Amino acid sequence: ASKLAFFRDRIVVVQGRHEMRALWDVMESITLSEPDSWPKVRVTDRLTIRLRNEPEFGFKPAHFGLEPAACRDLILRLRDDARLRSRLPEFDSARDLTVSPIVSGELTKPRL
Repeated sequence: ASKLAFFRDRIVVVQGRHEMRALWDVMESITLSEPDSWPKVRVTDRLTIRLRNEPEFGFKPAHFGLEPAACRDLILRLRDDARLRSRLPEFDSARDLTVSPIVSGELTKPRL
């Protein structure tokens, strides 16, 4: 399952078993242009996030039900506006990305 999550300090993209994270402070550019297409820029439906001192990564916003340009604009706005990011939840490792089972009733002993 694919998931896209925004937190105060980072963005997290999960596609299948592959998880990509980027801190807002290390994002250098967010673009829909094809990598290395300069000077003939080719716009795609794939969003590429370039990071300072880390490998870039990309994803297709449509996989998450988002329009590519709107997704790019949202990520740029969140990157540049710390006050807006302060309204986002804190990142709490993988627990934020999974649904925990409902636990109720008495404790049971594990069976081996």
